[in-house]
Amino acid sequence: MKDLVALVYGDDALYGASSHENAHDFSGYWLGHLLEDLGPWKLIQLRDVPDELVCALESQGTSEQHFRDGYEAWQACIPYDDGVIDEGNTENNDG
Repeated sequence: MKDLVALVYGDDALYGASSHENAHDFSGYWLGHLLEDLGPWKLIQLRDVPDELVCALESQGTSEQHFRDGYEAWQACIPYDDGVIDEGNTENNDG
C-alpha cells in the first residue's frame, strides 16, 4: 500500500497521481507537468492505495493509462480519498 497525491480537475476528473515527495506542491511539481489549463483543480491526499492500483493511477494521462478517462480513474480513487490538500484555478492564474 502507498500514499499518493491526486490532481483532480473540472467535474472530478483525475489528471494524474503521484507518490513523489513534492506532489503536494502544485506550483513546484504539477505546474511543470500541465499540458493545458485545467480550470478549477484540487490536490487530494490518497491513503493506503493498494499496490496494483498505484501503478494504474500513476500512469493516468500517459500512453500506458489503464482507465478509459480521468472520470473513471477518479472513481477508482474515491475509497482512498483522505481530503483536499490544496485547490485553485489555472484559468485565473492563481495556480
